[in-house]
Amino acid sequence: MINSFVHMLIRTFSFFPSITFNVVPAEIFPWGVILFLLKKTKFFLWEFFVLLGFVFWTIVGIQNGSPGEAVKTLFSYLNPILVLFYILHVSSASIYKMVRIAKGVLLFLIAVGCMQIMGLLGWLEFLFDAIVSRGGTEAVGGGRGVSLFSTEPSRAGVEIIFVYALLRFYHAGVKYVWFYDALIFIFVVLVIKSAVALGFLIVFFFLVRPKISLVLIFIAAVFSLGSSDVRSLAVLSQILSSSDIATVLKFVFNQSGFRLISVFSSYNYALLNAFGSGIGSWPVSIVDALNLSGFSASEISYFRLYFSGEFSSVKPTAYAALLFLETGLLYGIILSCIFVAWLIHHVRVDRRTFALTTIFFLYVFFMGAVGNPVPWIAYGLMVRLSTLARGV
Repeated sequence: MINSFVHMLIRTFSFFPSITFNVVPAEIFPWGVILFLLKKTKFFLWEFFVLLGFVFWTIVGIQNGSPGEAVKTLFSYLNPILVLFYILHVSSASIYKMVRIAKGVLLFLIAVGCMQIMGLLGWLEFLFDAIVSRGGTEAVGGGRGVSLFSTEPSRAGVEIIFVYALLRFYHAGVKYVWFYDALIFIFVVLVIKSAVALGFLIVFFFLVRPKISLVLIFIAAVFSLGSSDVRSLAVLSQILSSSDIATVLKFVFNQSGFRLISVFSSYNYALLNAFGSGIGSWPVSIVDALNLSGFSASEISYFRLYFSGEFSSVKPTAYAALLFLETGLLYGIILSCIFVAWLIHHVRVDRRTFALTTIFFLYVFFMGAVGNPVPWIAYGLMVRLSTLARGV
C-alpha cells in the first residue's frame, strides 16, 4: 500500500519537474530518474546502447573537465529519457493511471494559473520560494505571464501544452473539442503570455485542426496590433509588421535571448567536430561554438545587454543540440537514427500523432529545457496509447 502511494506520488511529481524543494543545485529535479528506479525495468537492446553511450561520454567528460558538471549534465540527459523508458515498459494499467494524473495536473495548473494572474496567491509566496528555485505567485512582468510551478512562463506554457496535447489525443472523440482548444489558446495568450508557448500551440493546432488554427491565429493577430502588455502578442505583432524574412529571423533570434543562437551554434560546431569533449564540457565548448557561429555577440541583444557584447558560457536549450555539442556529430547522428527508427516501428502516423510528434521534435531538437521530462512523458504516453489501441 505504501509502495503504491509512493509510486503514485512520484508519478505526479514527474509532471512538476521544477519543484526541487531547493535540495539540488539545478532548476529541474530528477523525478524521472527516481520514477525509473522504482520499477524493475527490462531494457531493449537500443535502450542499453543509449545508456552505455551516456556512460562512455560521461567518462570522457570527467577526464576532460569538471567531474561535478559531468555528473550534473548526465542527470539532465537521463531524467527525460529514463522516464520514457519507464513508460515504454510499464503495464497498460499504469499507463491509464498516468493519463488520469495528467488530467488532474492540467486542471490544477489552469486553476493555479488563473489565481496567479489575478494576484490571489501572494500569501503563498513562502511556499513557492521553498519548493521552486525560481518563479513566484504572480505574473513575471514585462509583458510576460505566470510561471505556474515552473521557473519561467515559457517552460510552464510548453509543459501545459504537451499535457493538453496528450489528453486531446486520448479523448479524440470528445464533443466540442474546438471549445477546449479555444480555452487553452486563451489561457496561453492571456495567462502564460509566452511567445515560445504560443509558437508551440500554433504549430500543434495548425497540424491537427488547420481551419480552426487559422481562425485563432487571425484573432490573435487582430488583438496583437498595438499590443505591448502581452509579450506573446507583442512578438506576434512585430513579426507580422516585418517587411522581409531576414528582419523576422533577426528579431526572433534576439527575442529568444540566447536560446536560438546557442542551438544553432551547437549544431554548427558538431558539423566541424565528429567527436566532442564529453558530457559536462559544454561551458567551454559553447563559447568556441558561439565564436564559430558567424554571428557577432554585439548583434545579439542578450550578450550585448548582459555581457558587454562578448560571448559567454550559456547552456544550449535543446536536448539534441547539447548532445551534439558535447558528443560530436557521429554519436549525435547515431542516436538520432536509432530514435527515428524506433518511431517508425512504433508510431502509426495520422493527423493527431503527427501533430504531437512534430512539436516533440521541435522541443527536443530546437527549443526546450534539456532535463524537463514532461514533454517526454506526454509523448511516451501517446506512443503507448497508440500501440494499445492497435492491440500491439
